[in-house]
Amino acid sequence: MKFDESISAAEDKIKAWDVEIEDIKAQNRLHKEKARRVQQEKP
Repeated sequence: MKFDESISAAEDKIKAWDVEIEDIKAQNRLHKEKARRVQQEKP
């Protein structure tokens, strides 16, 4: 039973990391958009 519990805990951690990764990707997209806008504003 302990083994199954540790697998379940590991799967929960992986899911949490997936959420964090998606959040970082979203932030990255926002930063790229902002950088693109700043570049376009330069003469």
